[in-house]
Amino acid sequence: MSWRDELARELAGAVLFEEPLARHTSYRIGGPAEAYVRPRDLEGVRKVLRIAVEAAVPVFVIGEGSNLLVSDRGVRGIVLNLREAAGELRIRGEVVEVGAGLPLQEVVEATARAGLAGLENLAGIPGTVGGAVVMNAGAFGTEFFDLAFDIDVLTAEGEILPVPRSQMDVGYRRGYVPASGVILAARLRLARADRRKLEARIREILERRAAKQPLEYPSCGSVFKRPPGDYAG
Repeated sequence: MSWRDELARELAGAVLFEEPLARHTSYRIGGPAEAYVRPRDLEGVRKVLRIAVEAAVPVFVIGEGSNLLVSDRGVRGIVLNLREAAGELRIRGEVVEVGAGLPLQEVVEATARAGLAGLENLAGIPGTVGGAVVMNAGAFGTEFFDLAFDIDVLTAEGEILPVPRSQMDVGYRRGYVPASGVILAARLRLARADRRKLEARIREILERRAAKQPLEYPSCGSVFKRPPGDYAG
């Protein structure tokens, strides 16, 4: 049995073959993925990784498709979307656990509603929590790893491995990329604050972004890193 047949059998209804990635990127360009998989749960992700390892097939994780320039030739292997399998948000006091498949904007809004401060400056950043981990997403003086203290990685063997912030070498637009496996979740430590002030700050930032960015056109947002002590534009 081919790996494609095994995927179709093990993840029935969650696999699209030769799926145009233009449908899944904010640039609205990109050729077909050999297999585009959106598992419904964690066990589905484990199956994808097992099949990929056994068949020596590469796996690429995609979130909201921002900051991605995909060739018209497409992508060989498996493109994995974690929106359903890793899309939960849990709040325990001032600690928030967020799934890698969650859109970052949803997390910003949910934590503000809960009266938890820290993420409001990241309002309007496209992409998912997983993308924020990989690139250490930031804006207006706040970076994701100013708040994140722990990351969960699902290894190729199917185990969940916690990785503390102290073991990561993060910096400006440089986050954490596991050597193998996929990022599942992040835990952040926030602070109590007035909900109305947080929501007002989010509205202010979204208005500022809308005033200077052509949000109505296909785009992946800001793509150039700032040079030290200067601006890219």
